[in-house]
Amino acid sequence: MKKKEARLYYQNLRNQLTEDEINNLSLKIIINFINHFEPSDKTISVFLPIIAKREINTTFLFSLATNFRLAIPKWNEETNQLTHYLYEPSTTTFITSKLGIQEPENGEIITPENIDYVLTPLLAVDKKGIRVGYGKGVYDTFFKNCSAETLKIGLHYFDITQKIEDTNDFDVPLNYCITPEKIFHFE
Repeated sequence: MKKKEARLYYQNLRNQLTEDEINNLSLKIIINFINHFEPSDKTISVFLPIIAKREINTTFLFSLATNFRLAIPKWNEETNQLTHYLYEPSTTTFITSKLGIQEPENGEIITPENIDYVLTPLLAVDKKGIRVGYGKGVYDTFFKNCSAETLKIGLHYFDITQKIEDTNDFDVPLNYCITPEKIFHFE
């Protein structure tokens, strides 16, 4: 499957999910993450969902964040870079970007090398951990600035696909992908 095909196919599958299904599947994914990765004392990059794209509802993680830190990305369209801000429940305020993403308006900046886990949005992922996003390369660029120990973890409603055919040297593979039923580890 090529990236363009994968984007269309998996977005169509997402579009068929009801709001209740999205929330139930999202909660299972978040619970799988917590149970498998035991994030105590870690710093976790977590995207906020684009509701219109029916992304994983990661907000469930916020109510569980008592013994780990959350870093919320903010995208700079001009540089195509992500800057992460530490989430502080009492002081962090959010704005809606022109892409419909809730982004932090303020906060302490967390550098990429200080992030332990990057929970990563995706539309598709193959058995080698190559993810398909929306095509801007934002997360691939960000991954290159992270520590070698940082785990790149995709979140996906569906099973992985066999192979993404049109990969390139710019693609950075994930370490893991979490679905509602499984956790895939990529070597």
